[in-house]
Formats: sequence, C-alpha cells, structure tokens
Amino acid sequence: MSNTHKIIEGIRQLTHKPHELVSGTVVPGSVDTTEYTCSIRLTHMDDTDTPLANVRLSAVTENGNGVIRIPADGSNVVVGSISGRGEYFLVQCSDLVKQITTIDNTVLTITATGYSIVCGDESLTKILNDLLTALIQLTVETPAGNSSVPVNVSDLTDIQTRITNLLT
Repeated sequence: MSNTHKIIEGIRQLTHKPHELVSGTVVPGSVDTTEYTCSIRLTHMDDTDTPLANVRLSAVTENGNGVIRIPADGSNVVVGSISGRGEYFLVQCSDLVKQITTIDNTVLTITATGYSIVCGDESLTKILNDLLTALIQLTVETPAGNSSVPVNVSDLTDIQTRITNLLT
C-alpha cells in the first residue's frame, strides 16, 4: 500500500465517515457481465496497490429491478459506498458500453448500435417486423379477384431494414 493510500485510509478512519464517494478508473478486463461487478483502480492508487474489487454495477441487487450501467475498460468512474465502507456501487462513468433498465418483466437495453425493448416474451423489434411482413404480403379481395402485393413493397422493406438497424 502506498504512503498516500495509507494517509487517506487513516484520515477516513479518524473522521468515521459512514459513506463515501471515490473516483477511479475501471481496470481493463475486470467487468463481469454475469455478476454485474467490476474492479476500480482508485485515483490515489499506484500500480502496486490492489484495486477495489467487486464494485456493483447497480446499487440494488435484491429484486432485479433498476438500472445497470456497463462501463468501458479504462472508463473514469465515481463509486459510492453502501452501508458504510466495504461494499461499493457504480454511481457514474465516463464511457458506457451498455445500459440495462429493468422494471418487472420489461427490459430496455441501450448500446452504441441500438436498443432493445422486451416485455415478457414480446419485443418491439419482433412486433414491428411482424407488422411490416404482414403489410408486405397484404392482398385484398376485389370483384376482379385478389390483388397483388402492395405496390410500395420496396418502401416497406426499407422501413423493415431501418427498424432492424435501430432495434436489436
């Protein structure tokens, strides 16, 4: 442990501060997207100090609801303590890879390439693609017989491609 780290630790113990906010960077390769944790090298640490491990990517873990931010390796972060020192969670980060917001069975996932909205077994992407597929195949009965597919099929197909590019 560096002298600077020992001094900061000593000051914290003297002040009996029950909660704290600290800054640092995400240790490359430490983000665990299964356990939703990462390791942080605090700003005052040098390369010989042990990083802060098992920092939660969400403050709440009991019921699955809430927001989970997946930081990029090397991202600048602010982490806060939960119930005093020892357990920490990500408060903010400079570079996000993904954000997942969950409310009951509805999940909104945002990445740099698009977003996904899922509610139970349904997704917005699937619903919109099913709608456009039905419109592309639409035929109408007329006195002269069934019509052919819509004349604007290429427009509908373009819209379907745009939806696929936006929604994952």
